[in-house]
Amino acid sequence: VVEDGWLKIDPKNGLTVKVKGNQKTVTYTGSEQSVSGFTTNAPETVTVALAEGAAAEAKGTNANTYNMNLKAEDFTANSKNYTNIEIVVEDGWLKIDPKNGLTVNVKGNQKTVTYTGSEQSVSGFTSDAPETVTVALVETKTAEAKGTDANTYYMGLTSEDFTAASDNYTNIEIVVEDGWLKIDPKNGLTVKVKGNQKTVTYTGSEQSVSGFTSDAPASVTVSLVAGR
Repeated sequence: VVEDGWLKIDPKNGLTVKVKGNQKTVTYTGSEQSVSGFTTNAPETVTVALAEGAAAEAKGTNANTYNMNLKAEDFTANSKNYTNIEIVVEDGWLKIDPKNGLTVNVKGNQKTVTYTGSEQSVSGFTSDAPETVTVALVETKTAEAKGTDANTYYMGLTSEDFTAASDNYTNIEIVVEDGWLKIDPKNGLTVKVKGNQKTVTYTGSEQSVSGFTSDAPASVTVSLVAGR
């Protein structure tokens, strides 16, 4: 009569498994970037998986650090060889660093008008900066040109007159095209010139009258031609 022999291996009580969400550092591109997944130091006979509804993913677009926000409750660990498995989690993250170097073109507004006799002006500027870059005039500086007479009036803008700020870029270079107001002469003007007129009484001596007046605007100079 034989009673078989056997070996019974009981599960080991207690195991600490470390789970680490993947971590990644990238440079800003303007598009969404992401990192996903995790690693673990669990033995081969231990299966570590995400709990239903949990995800190991971090994603973002702008320069910043985006966390997966993982915790022990987001994982399950199963094994026939271990009981009371403890899960310790190191969170995963995506770090987006600012991009080094950007050239922003700033252009002062430009305007051509016709002389009216009154002061005219142009103000403001445009830039090709991305949405995440804020371009502004420094304090006390204005982007304006104004004038009355026919001429070209410049804003006098330089790169030092602007600031460019962004979390997504470092070392931003500003290139400026100056703004201006061009006042063209008005085409056509009728000026009335009236020689001076004088009534006197005969004296027997030569008498005279000279000069003239005109209705010309202040910016129009009316004079006799040479020899007249």
